[in-house]
Amino acid sequence: FPVTIYHLTNISANFSDAIILLDSNLNLIPATLSPLAADYLTSIHNNGFIQCIYKASRIQGATISLIDHILTNSSTPNIITGSLISDISDHYLTFICLPIHKKFSNFKRKSLGPSRALTIPLIQHPFFKN
Repeated sequence: FPVTIYHLTNISANFSDAIILLDSNLNLIPATLSPLAADYLTSIHNNGFIQCIYKASRIQGATISLIDHILTNSSTPNIITGSLISDISDHYLTFICLPIHKKFSNFKRKSLGPSRALTIPLIQHPFFKN
């Protein structure tokens, strides 16, 4: 994973707050932590990032793994992360919620609507015309 470390170093040096989402296939369940996964975690920490998901993100039969990672170098308090059980994938859905800064509190959320939004180029969608 030298390329990953290279990218983490660049991101850490060039951006104040970053969130990185990975399906890394490195299992971070402590009981099964391989030397490679331990090196990965050390490299993440050495570049100022923390791994935000701590519970299994994939369960298949009797096998559990934490291979979906969310990394951040943000010092923002009150970050919420987790996994949602879903049947659309063999992985759980992982998420991160960051507090919205006051300057964005007037931001209006709009829905792109049902699947029709997937059939037209996003730039043509009414969402972008207001």
